[in-house]
Amino acid sequence: MVDGVQYGRITGSDIILSIILEENMQDFEKELQAMPSDEPEVALPSMEEQKKIVAELKKLEAEGKLTPEIMEEHFGKFFAEKKPH
Repeated sequence: MVDGVQYGRITGSDIILSIILEENMQDFEKELQAMPSDEPEVALPSMEEQKKIVAELKKLEAEGKLTPEIMEEHFGKFFAEKKPH
């Protein structure tokens, strides 16, 4: 026990999990590097704009008028499919 914290022993499964996580992180980093970066990022709305959007969406939801099309208007640009180069 060190400073009131008890440390357990490292098991074989801990080591295997660590190796798997490390490999997954390396794969993820490679995928990130391979992504094309020539497309500009879509800027997020300001905090005030976000508050207005939320208020509008809550109002529409309360009225039963919130549709997938309305959600697409507000959020579609953030989830647009990337076209292959």
